Amino acid sequence: MSFAGTSAPLICSLHFDFVDGLVHDAAVASVRSYFESYTGSWFETLANVTRPHTITAGDLVAVTALSVTVPTDATIRLLSAEGQRQVSELLCALPLNQGLWEVKPELVTDRDGPMWRLHSLLKSSTCRWPADGSANGIGGVTAGKLIAAKRPALFPIYDSQVSAALGYPDDGTYWAR
Repeated sequence: MSFAGTSAPLICSLHFDFVDGLVHDAAVASVRSYFESYTGSWFETLANVTRPHTITAGDLVAVTALSVTVPTDATIRLLSAEGQRQVSELLCALPLNQGLWEVKPELVTDRDGPMWRLHSLLKSSTCRWPADGSANGIGGVTAGKLIAAKRPALFPIYDSQVSAALGYPDDGTYWAR
């Protein structure tokens, strides 16, 4: 089990080194059991990491583990050749192995940059099939979770529960704070 996409075991970050082996093993088992009961724990397993520049059917399934769905007409568009091209162009402009805290600030704050443009594209009326100008049903939270499937260290998952815990409004710009 890892913490926040790192390879460091979660238990190490909790500083239980002073506990003897048997109790330590029981604590690890308890934490693992607790987290395994949530479908969200499957998000990283289901997300398709082998295709980092494309939103895949696996990524669309992965976000359902986080209690959101992508409407069928938006799914058709995202999996179409044109949808793949548009998304891939923006994903290719985002670093693969850098965290939010490691990139140049303008990557995060520039509203004309690839991060903002991808988030906007996923929510746009053109990201549906047919592209008839009506809303596509993907809001900021779902768009963010789709991007997090491709760039988990760069685009943190944000929803009403995280908003309540951090006290930030859910205005769709959380990653830029």
